[in-house]
Amino acid sequence: MTTGKTMKTFGSLLKQMREKRGIGLRELARKMQMDAGFLSKLENNNAIPPNNSFKILKYSRALDLYASEQEQLIEAALSYHTERLKKGFI
Repeated sequence: MTTGKTMKTFGSLLKQMREKRGIGLRELARKMQMDAGFLSKLENNNAIPPNNSFKILKYSRALDLYASEQEQLIEAALSYHTERLKKGFI
């Protein structure tokens, strides 16, 4: 669906949602049992976003996201991977 809006990246959405909830990067990394450095790379679009909804659900639960926010994350990750497929990177 094209709305004329530029879709935000998975990383920028994740960061926006985390900051909106007042959760620090290290706190989210601890909740996710992951390296804070990797999470930082992900938020700054220097790491590949998850490629399945189960991993995204883990972020959603850690941030206590609304269903609509979770859907945005899924769409952003799907968009990233779809573009890579089109370019032949996957």
